[in-house]
Amino acid sequence: MKEIEVFMPGSLLLAAGGLDAFWRTVLTIWILVVLLIPLFNKRKQRLGDILANTVVARQPRTMLMPDLTEAEAAADAEFVFSAAQLDHYGRFELQTLEDLLRTNPLSADSRARLDESVIRVAAQIRKKIGYEDPVPDDRALAFLHAFYKAQRAYLEQKQIFGDVRDDKHHRENDD
Repeated sequence: MKEIEVFMPGSLLLAAGGLDAFWRTVLTIWILVVLLIPLFNKRKQRLGDILANTVVARQPRTMLMPDLTEAEAAADAEFVFSAAQLDHYGRFELQTLEDLLRTNPLSADSRARLDESVIRVAAQIRKKIGYEDPVPDDRALAFLHAFYKAQRAYLEQKQIFGDVRDDKHHRENDD
């Protein structure tokens, strides 16, 4: 349809040295009408799209969220993890932790539940990995950010060398 819509009239108009003014005007109006149809159509369809009953699809832009490893930089020196401690979890658990860290409650009640969840998750991770240093409740979020950053770096380093850890059962799967 593009041939009939634009290219054929445009070619004729450019090569129309022998055409009279009437036909040049008709071709110019034709091209203008065809080019203006998408501007006045709510679905932004060309004439060919309207005749073929097709819809112009728009792909949404992907919006990247800020990297969580950039947050809580001060916690890096406060919380240090060994390779043995980081060896307990895989990328599934890392993604679950990221979802928790990205949670942004709107109400005060939701915020209180999130704070309780953060404290419980921090305690559970400390217990699972054998982290002996005490973590006060008001530093639980900083602990989780530091653990997330260290765990992500550890898993990315392992993946570079071909050791993909899907979840916390990765050692059982290796046998």
